Parts: sequence; C-alpha cells; structure tokens
Amino acid sequence: MISIPFESIFYDKAAKTKDQDSFIIYREVPTFIGRAFLWIIAIIIVNNFQIFFFIAGLSYLILSFLKFKIPKS
Repeated sequence: MISIPFESIFYDKAAKTKDQDSFIIYREVPTFIGRAFLWIIAIIIVNNFQIFFFIAGLSYLILSFLKFKIPKS
C-alpha cells in the first residue's frame, strides 16, 4: 500500500521523458539484482536467520550513504 503512490509518481515522470525505456530500466534492474542477491544470501544462511536481518540492515545503511546521479530530461 505504501509503494503504490510512489510507483505512480515514478511512472508519471517516466511518461514525461523522451526515453521512457531507459528511465524505467535504471530503476528496475538494480532493484531486481538487489532483491535476488538478498534472497540468495537468505537461502545460504537459512539456519541462522538473525544474521540475515543484520546483513539487510547493513545493506540499507550502505545504500543510504551512496549518492546516485539521476539523469535529467
């Protein structure tokens, strides 16, 4: 329920750009890769599930300090 308004805003911005495909790919591909990476880690450390939460928190902390350049249209 939380992501629906943000998804709507994102796709509205994508509709206004000239190159809609690349705008969407820049968002969807890293999201899929990150999700797949976390699932692989979760499957590997399924016996100690608490470590998965620590890794997920650490990943979020690292991503919060990275700065991405958004291409302007």
